[in-house]
Amino acid sequence: MGDGRDEAPRRPTGWWVAPLYLAMGLVLAPWTVVLLQTLPNRAVSHNYRLAWVGFDVLLMLSMCRTAWLAWRRSPFVVNVASATAALLVVDAWFDVTTAPVHGILQACVLALFVELPAAVLSLLIAGRAQVQIARGAVLPREPRLWRMWEQRDVPVPVPPVEGVPPRSAG
Repeated sequence: MGDGRDEAPRRPTGWWVAPLYLAMGLVLAPWTVVLLQTLPNRAVSHNYRLAWVGFDVLLMLSMCRTAWLAWRRSPFVVNVASATAALLVVDAWFDVTTAPVHGILQACVLALFVELPAAVLSLLIAGRAQVQIARGAVLPREPRLWRMWEQRDVPVPVPPVEGVPPRSAG
């Protein structure tokens, strides 16, 4: 009993996270119905340009941060690449749904061949990094590519996760 196998694994989050997010999701359902019934089909926005430019700046920063974290082989690439994927899906959705009639084809082509594939790639990057972290607690360097720039081959240690015991070196 003292070896820890009989105990349930600790949650990486507080007990309140699951009920809170379930409640928020359930509250969103009737709110979505209210919006469906009350929002107009068309609206003029005085900050339309600012909204799109601001969103694209956020997306650009997220992509650059994903690139930096991937280059540094940081375990945090999992989170940022996942956020980048979400932003790309949102970008595709709003590009298509807000496109003028004469621009809908271009918006659909960009969504199908650029934004959504980039979102899938971001999720693959996040998933691969997650698996590498779970397997070895480090993100290994790619042997051929990284050695062109750096001669040392030292794995990047992963910061400790609350509730997960550190792996033994042997």
